[in-house]
Amino acid sequence: MAENLPREHRGHRNMKEVPFKVIPREEMEDIYSPVHAASKDAITLKAFNDHKSISRFCSKNIGQLSMKWLHLKPGQEVKIHDHPVDTLMIVTRGQGALIGDLEQKIFEGDSVLIPSSKKHGVITTDDKGLWALSFRFNE
Repeated sequence: MAENLPREHRGHRNMKEVPFKVIPREEMEDIYSPVHAASKDAITLKAFNDHKSISRFCSKNIGQLSMKWLHLKPGQEVKIHDHPVDTLMIVTRGQGALIGDLEQKIFEGDSVLIPSSKKHGVITTDDKGLWALSFRFNE
């Protein structure tokens, strides 16, 4: 599929690989857009493509995009597994923990960069459960 795309849309495989990591929402710069709000304190916008690691991760994954919501009730888990493609997961509500190759707590607003073939799973760690968006970059 990727070979049918123009060269500039095939991804940048010659770039240094992006590590498996969590990016807290607070690490992303606030931006202001007059299109979305009348004043800077009306709403908070954070552009994913302005964060260096997220931008690098996404720019090398231009192929087909698969998007999914993930919802875990309290006590539920996603068992450790891997994918043949890169995945970006954004925690939208609740908190949990990554298990597998990277074991780390994750919180509302975190962005998790999961390179292909990295073993990963998620468990809930509070009584609210967890909601997340999962983006898979298929080539």
